[in-house]
Amino acid sequence: MSEYYKVDEVVNILGLSQNTICNLSLMKKLPFIKKGRTHFFEKETIDNLKNIKEKGKSVTYVCKKLCYSRSQISNFIKNNKLKAYKIGKKYYILEEDITDFKRRY
Repeated sequence: MSEYYKVDEVVNILGLSQNTICNLSLMKKLPFIKKGRTHFFEKETIDNLKNIKEKGKSVTYVCKKLCYSRSQISNFIKNNKLKAYKIGKKYYILEEDITDFKRRY
């Protein structure tokens, strides 16, 4: 199972609580494999989320960069006009998605 992480490893990698990880997996937003009573998460999926969390920009940053209010940015995300990744309670927006948004609007 070397290509998988256990819940406690995911908690350390993503900096989210164990409850959040379990809730995301139960809501089918974070795919997992269950073996016995243990949940395993694919390394590739978790590493992608870690990369997004490290490289992604906050909504506050995007507001300042694009000169929009927080509610406007939230609406763009909600209406799929601005691609964002929700990890835990926060949204992360990659620089290329900000650039793409600026080109389109």
